[in-house]
Amino acid sequence: MVKRKDVVKLFKAEGFAIVPGTNHDKLVHPDGRWTTLGRHAEINDRLFKEMKKQAGLK
Repeated sequence: MVKRKDVVKLFKAEGFAIVPGTNHDKLVHPDGRWTTLGRHAEINDRLFKEMKKQAGLK
């Protein structure tokens, strides 16, 4: 499990911005890449891996 604040920190370091939504936040990069982020305190490792893959990160 990865803490939500650590996920946000990683994506912000890569240039993503947070766009708030009703139930989920969207992490958007200026070049068009994006992924969604739920409002949970911890993110499952498998989901975190999929988020990075969707956003084009290693």
